[in-house]
Amino acid sequence: MNTAMELHDSRILQFTQSPDGTGDLLFYGHVYRSEGTPGSHLPQTSGWQNIRMCFTEMKFTGEPFEDNAFVSEGQLWLADKANYGLLTFPIEFLRGVRLVMATANDFADREIRAESISIRCEGDFEPESFWHEDGTVTPAA
Repeated sequence: MNTAMELHDSRILQFTQSPDGTGDLLFYGHVYRSEGTPGSHLPQTSGWQNIRMCFTEMKFTGEPFEDNAFVSEGQLWLADKANYGLLTFPIEFLRGVRLVMATANDFADREIRAESISIRCEGDFEPESFWHEDGTVTPAA
């Protein structure tokens, strides 16, 4: 099963940054799951799951994240390639990371630059909707 998180509408549960440059972001993520490419191939299931991004050699700029802030928009650059909206994972990337996000609380950009990132699911997937091959959507059972 392939998984992707939509930054938009995901909620930031926790942000940590250590003096050694490591840190992480924990999201309650708006997630899509599919046998094909999530967000592009039907059928797929959407729902919610905790998603953790871990960073090394991290530098953060911007105002601190508010508790339970909803992400209004975001982009993740891996080297020079931009990923907008849906982030397919797991990801292990070791060379030049830039994450820019704005939250619905104030729409101000916050930026993380890091040497590496890993993104993985944690806990159980909570299905919300099932997207059928004919394009119809029903609540997940």
